[in-house]
Amino acid sequence: MLAVSTLIVMGIQKGLQAVHFIPAEGFWINYVVFVIIFFLFLAGMLRLVTIHNHKRR
Repeated sequence: MLAVSTLIVMGIQKGLQAVHFIPAEGFWINYVVFVIIFFLFLAGMLRLVTIHNHKRR
């Protein structure tokens, strides 16, 4: 699950680089953008799973 999430986030990051929304060079910029997107992605997934589980009760 973690590996799939990482691949999705990397795909999003490459897509943002392709449209020149974020620069393609610079280790720290790439690292910070990856961490932010990864956190938002996992937070969204956790929220969806939590809402789904509470609706079943």
